[in-house]
Amino acid sequence: MLRDKTQTLICGVSWVYQRTDRLSEARVHGEESLRRGEELGWSRNSAFCKKCIGRLLRLEAESCKDEDQRELLLRRSLTSLQEAIPIFEAGQDADLGQGCEDVGECLSLIGRSHLVSKDLKAAREAIIGAYEILERFRPSKAWADLVILDGELQLREGRTQVAIDRSDEVLGNLPDGDSEISEIRARAFL
Repeated sequence: MLRDKTQTLICGVSWVYQRTDRLSEARVHGEESLRRGEELGWSRNSAFCKKCIGRLLRLEAESCKDEDQRELLLRRSLTSLQEAIPIFEAGQDADLGQGCEDVGECLSLIGRSHLVSKDLKAAREAIIGAYEILERFRPSKAWADLVILDGELQLREGRTQVAIDRSDEVLGNLPDGDSEISEIRARAFL
């Protein structure tokens, strides 16, 4: 019961706040889930919370007008995502461990945080690391997010046709599916 309530804070309450653009409230609930999970000694929850909090911090930075605060949020985003990786890699559950999809997704999210901070070299390095893992999980949401991110980086580097090719790659490889797949398709079209 305690684990269910703890998980609901990050996967339920925080998720809803994130989707309704109430990012600071989403992060508060994510941090509360992390705190409770650590009290329970539940490393799986810690890994997912750190990944989600890292993403939320980056989203907050994207809308922040104050440059110093934006930079701080991006540094905290990177730290949280980097802290999640060894926890995922040490996980004992069947879907965790070295080279698991969540490690690849963390690397992709690190790449996105670097892209937002305009560190294109660091973004490219993270993207390369993410591809090494996520190609095995193709087509998945994490893989599609990575390919879209790669396209955005290609566009920033002036390679418009390569960016278009990345979007086409996502669109050509996603199966018909749920609303999550529809959201990714819309991002690829955009």
